[in-house]
Amino acid sequence: SILDLVNNSTKMIFIANPNNPTGTMVSYEDLIDLHKNLPSKILLIIDEAYIEYVNDDDYSSFISLAEDNNNIVVTRTFSKAYGLAGLRVGWAYCPDEVIDVLGRLRIPFSVNSTAQKVAVAAVNDQNHILKSIEHNNLWLPKIMKELDSLGYLTIPSNCNFILFQVSNNLSFDANHVFDYLCSKGLILRQMHEYNLPDFLRVSIGNDEANNLLIKSLKELSQ
Repeated sequence: SILDLVNNSTKMIFIANPNNPTGTMVSYEDLIDLHKNLPSKILLIIDEAYIEYVNDDDYSSFISLAEDNNNIVVTRTFSKAYGLAGLRVGWAYCPDEVIDVLGRLRIPFSVNSTAQKVAVAAVNDQNHILKSIEHNNLWLPKIMKELDSLGYLTIPSNCNFILFQVSNNLSFDANHVFDYLCSKGLILRQMHEYNLPDFLRVSIGNDEANNLLIKSLKELSQ
């Protein structure tokens, strides 16, 4: 467990929840237990980049805990559900002393004025967020079902992507799937850097891309 790895040199613990690239999540109660058993000098950072996509009742934001504890930081991003990855905008909810340190470490003008204005507009456009979530809720289980039916091993996801394994019972490997889909104009994420060479990660795209993905995977299996 994480607590077993904590020692006198530990300064902070960073948890992406939900996690990238697996799409899995840690329950709110498990995070509470982790925090209770951590020395107060250790900073617990919870990255909630994919929070908008989570439907699990065991999940809850850690912001309420950050309000009452000086060793919790919660980070969010505009790169996922808000669709502003190119602007590199995010924010953190954290104690004043952490904000002070971040302010002294960050580069000047790290978020340009245009990006800030677009981010504010995005926050005010909750209809877009609702449509993004609805789209993800429609396609995520559909693509997972197709992958399962074709013999791939999928990891249940709480995000807008699916991690799946090209299992040994298939007549091709993950590299072949990656290359074949690239030839169709679909670029998946290879997992070699995570020491998962048999896995690929696919993000939920628009209707056209999702239908092309399903069609291409079926063609590959013929």
